[in-house]
Amino acid sequence: MKNYRSLTLRLSFTILSITLAIFIAILAINYEVTRRNQLEDARMDAENISKLTVSQINEALSTVELPTNYLAEYLSHNEINTTEFSVMLELLTENDDRVISCFAVYFKNEQRMALEKLSYLFFKNGVDKDSLFTMYEDKIKRWAEKLKTQNKPYWSEPYIDEETGELTSAYLVPAFINHTDSTPMRGIIGVEFRLQWLKAIIEAKKIYKYDYVFILSKEGKPVVRPGGLYNQKTDIFQIAKDLNNPEIIDLANNMMAGKSGSVEVGGVFHHLNSILYYMPVTSTNWSVAVVFPKKDLYKNLYNTTIKLGISGIIGFILILIAVILITKRMTRPLQELSFAAREIGQGNLKVTMPEVKRNDEVKILRESLDTMQKELQIYIKNLISTEKFREKIENELKVARDIQMGYLRKDFVSFSENHNFNIVAAIKPAREIGGDFYDFFMLNESTLCFAIGDVAGKGVPAALFMTIVLTLTRSGIYTNKNLGIVVNKMNSVLVERNENSVFTTFFIGLLNTETGELNFCNAGHNYPYLLKNSDLFEIKATHGPALGVVADVKYKTGKLTIENGDKLLLYTDGVTDAENEKAEFFGKNKLEDFINEDMDKSIQDITSGLIRTLKKHSGKSQQSDDITILTLEWDNAIRGEG
Repeated sequence: MKNYRSLTLRLSFTILSITLAIFIAILAINYEVTRRNQLEDARMDAENISKLTVSQINEALSTVELPTNYLAEYLSHNEINTTEFSVMLELLTENDDRVISCFAVYFKNEQRMALEKLSYLFFKNGVDKDSLFTMYEDKIKRWAEKLKTQNKPYWSEPYIDEETGELTSAYLVPAFINHTDSTPMRGIIGVEFRLQWLKAIIEAKKIYKYDYVFILSKEGKPVVRPGGLYNQKTDIFQIAKDLNNPEIIDLANNMMAGKSGSVEVGGVFHHLNSILYYMPVTSTNWSVAVVFPKKDLYKNLYNTTIKLGISGIIGFILILIAVILITKRMTRPLQELSFAAREIGQGNLKVTMPEVKRNDEVKILRESLDTMQKELQIYIKNLISTEKFREKIENELKVARDIQMGYLRKDFVSFSENHNFNIVAAIKPAREIGGDFYDFFMLNESTLCFAIGDVAGKGVPAALFMTIVLTLTRSGIYTNKNLGIVVNKMNSVLVERNENSVFTTFFIGLLNTETGELNFCNAGHNYPYLLKNSDLFEIKATHGPALGVVADVKYKTGKLTIENGDKLLLYTDGVTDAENEKAEFFGKNKLEDFINEDMDKSIQDITSGLIRTLKKHSGKSQQSDDITILTLEWDNAIRGEG
């Protein structure tokens, strides 16, 4: 069977398609909701880590800022105890491992920032003071210029200490003598502070494999970054250029401006798309940024999604097996009923219907097929009887047709032999038997009687009525003068016994074959055509009603004389009423056109040619009425020819 698709497979496919679609939708929704939650949690974690890191940095820096500010305040009020001040600087240096040096510097000339030799400088490991002054002189002058400009403490930009080689930042506080609002700065108190401890703080905040914290200085250089500390030759703008990532430039501008917030950017160090939160360290003008790569954030999400997907596939396979088994079991009765229905369709009406124990639609279908099977058996039995009866009727109609056609004369040649006329007729019933008829016979040696008629209706009733009319036609007592009286008597007989109101059109003529005199009577029939030389005429005289309709009708006898070579054409309305596929009638105009094409044709050619023309006009359209044609030619020159 072509394009056969099992109901089990289609049902299973439908259920599983819906199940798969729901599973995919749930998986997608779960993925998206979890992703958004993780993203929000990551932002909060980054913010909290940033705040904690900033707090720890501020706490560490405050261990330097507070005593340094105190010393500057002490020095500014000119209450200098050299020994005490020196001890305080030395203690600040020695008591904190992160402090490299402490110094207090006076200027001989505050305008030129020339250093006093009596300045204090304490450095770990007992480095000679005089050599340190020489080494620090340029650096202290730069710090002093900036302090003079902003006139408040500040942390210097991170630098690599020449003596220790470590990343360092100096906390610098201006010193005044006899401090007032207009007192100029006379010196500097500073503390150099190692920044190596920042790395330990940052590494302690690590949560994921690739997450990191970096600190950006106020000049855009990474104080702390993954894989190392400060690099004097590299700033964040150079990193953005190397990575061809303009997002990093926007981020750097915001961080250097002291702003805080979160953003998604491409990777700075690991080339990974990341979630980043940043906030400023106000005391140093640094900015701390916590970076969470999405690869780390979504790692568990990816793993969970993969596990769910694998579980779903396994579950899908188990559901597939279960659905196929269940649907196969449920549809087995349908398959058996389908087989039984095919057997019935192929004519096996005795096939056994499967048992259905379930009380559902399948049982209703089984009962319907069972009822159909029984009704088909009865129908086939009746159909066989009907077919036999139809065949019997058809055989009887065929016999009736043969009888009817046999009753009509076809001996045209032999009948016309030794007479000075030719006669030809053709009849084509629309059904097995029809109601059209024609007849011709000799009343005596010189008188030809011919007739044509069309009984209303079709089939057996019309044929029987036709037989009666033919019988009455042949039993009439004719003379050339009493033709109308004969037709009157025929009408009276037909009206008297016509309980079913059957009627017929009728035309009868008596031709004197010696003189050409024609007596005729027309009872509602189509006007015959007279073909005379090159002219065509309709014989319209003595037209009366059809036979069998009205009693006591007085039909009249018409008379005309035909000449040598004249032809008569008589026909029934099946000729003019013939329809084609467009429901167009053949009509009188086409009939006359056909006759006028060649009026010199023989009556045999006229008759057969007209039949062919009607067939061509009708095409595939079914014949709706009986067709009858009778043609007659009078020619006294042919008398005596064999």
